[in-house]
Amino acid sequence: MPRRSTQTILILLITYVLLIGGTFNGMLNPEIKLISMIVLSVGAAFWLFIRTRGGWHWHRTPLDGALLLWGLAFAVSTAANLDQARRIMLGLWYMGLYITVWYALADALMNGAVKRETLIDGLIATAAFVILFGWVQVYGNIGAGLVRPGSVIGNPNSLAGFLILALPFIVERIGTHRPSSRAVMTVMATFGIILFFLTQSRSAFLAFGAAVAARIILYAYEHKLHTRDGRAAYRERLTPLQKRLISLAFLVGLLGVLAVAVFLVYSLSVPGRTLDLRSFIYDTAFTLFNEQPITGHGIFTFGGGLARLNSTPPTEPHSHAHSLIFNTAAETGIVGLLALGFTVIASLRAIVPNLNRFPASEKRILRAGTAALIGFGVHHVLDLPSMMPTIFLMMLISLSVCMIPIQPSPLRRTVTRWATAALVIALVITGWWGTISYNMYVNTLRGVTTANAGERAHALDAVITLDPLMPVYHQQQGYLYAVAGDYAHAAAAFERYTQLAPEYVAGWANLGGLYGVIGRQEDAVNAIRSALQLAPEMESLEFPLERIEQGIFQSEPPADSDPFAEDIPFNVNINQIQYLRLALPRQFLPLLRLTP
Repeated sequence: MPRRSTQTILILLITYVLLIGGTFNGMLNPEIKLISMIVLSVGAAFWLFIRTRGGWHWHRTPLDGALLLWGLAFAVSTAANLDQARRIMLGLWYMGLYITVWYALADALMNGAVKRETLIDGLIATAAFVILFGWVQVYGNIGAGLVRPGSVIGNPNSLAGFLILALPFIVERIGTHRPSSRAVMTVMATFGIILFFLTQSRSAFLAFGAAVAARIILYAYEHKLHTRDGRAAYRERLTPLQKRLISLAFLVGLLGVLAVAVFLVYSLSVPGRTLDLRSFIYDTAFTLFNEQPITGHGIFTFGGGLARLNSTPPTEPHSHAHSLIFNTAAETGIVGLLALGFTVIASLRAIVPNLNRFPASEKRILRAGTAALIGFGVHHVLDLPSMMPTIFLMMLISLSVCMIPIQPSPLRRTVTRWATAALVIALVITGWWGTISYNMYVNTLRGVTTANAGERAHALDAVITLDPLMPVYHQQQGYLYAVAGDYAHAAAAFERYTQLAPEYVAGWANLGGLYGVIGRQEDAVNAIRSALQLAPEMESLEFPLERIEQGIFQSEPPADSDPFAEDIPFNVNINQIQYLRLALPRQFLPLLRLTP
């Protein structure tokens, strides 16, 4: 295949993955999820074919040691938390995907099959669509006031994380020698920076400042401004106009810093954005770390820990600790923190030498990538947007173009093609297993009504057989059985749900109501009390508990009650199982009568 065609296909593939497949909508929409698995399978097969037939050689990568340490952290945390195996498996699959992508990118770059410029072209092409849709969203909400945009990324903080990684590459392209390209990149950078500030993401603002500072430091280093002679020579080269422009840029930058500082202070008093809304999450992460400091609780388990340690509701559920450091400590313990620290050190040890070794034609990519990665790192001290695959994959692209050396070191021992094939095939097979079960689950519940609820609940048996450890399948089956009036089967489903996810109050509350309906009063009281222990601030649970204890529990919802209506107070959607959308946006049953 001609190189130009290969580059075009790669750019389109990157654009699809970052723009659609790697977003939360792409992960949760059954049709897109299916397409993404097809793309992944074809891509894996193509890589294996080229790897085994194309005469490629294995080389060391700068992250080999760090990834071994991460593998140890994952293994130790998993072995210590087998009761959370299904949730951890979901996290491990994504970690396996990211590691595979890293080696595929590194392999292609070190064997000369892919140019760094092509990877950045794909990233910038994606950014163009994201910025465009972001401004369409801003324009469409003008009448509603200043709305924080999320574009196709879906979340303002995640959009800010995306732009932190993309904007340095866009700005660097302004320095190209082609006038048309300079004009396009200038427009993209201008609209992208304004869109970035419209997200009002405070941690991203600090990260953006770090990225800008890093780029200024790199510029000063290249022009030897850290030396007296270098500064003198630089001043001599400047024209009067350039000196005025630099002064103006400095003034604008200073005003920008002051404006951001004022905004940050003001935002702390805005309802819904106060410090206590983030501090309790950090406190929870620290508590989880203290519970199991060596192993952690297992990857992707923070959401359950938060629900267990806080009254949820009214506390809002969160799937991560909003800090890479805190999240790593809570989920993988000291071993994970060591792996994280080693990764940072390995990255710096690879990037710094490249600053001197890269040819002039590729140094601008390295400058942009370094600034982007520093911004990414600072951002993740205070938030965790890379929980979205799009952001993590963008980081991998930035890492690969910055860390892979010009002259890589070949491995003395050739890694066998069979071992590589086995790992990739295992990733694809488990990916298809999860995709098929999830798509069956969503498709089974599409169009569900009160009339067909029992039939759909029974149909979920096929999904549960395929993936029996996924808690949400049992939860939603129990909900449907209860809506259909089959309370015995509903209670059995919620019993299994509370065994698999005992930290979520919705399971215990519903189980208590179901026990009350079928006459198991003592079990009903115990289940509601378990719910109250998890959510002591949820006063509405006192009502069904009081009625069950008095033996006057009303087992039927009002005649005009629609269990699938959007405005029923006791059906508020809370305590979602992380990373799996509830096909039915309901968790509490009408028979609980949570509103007196």
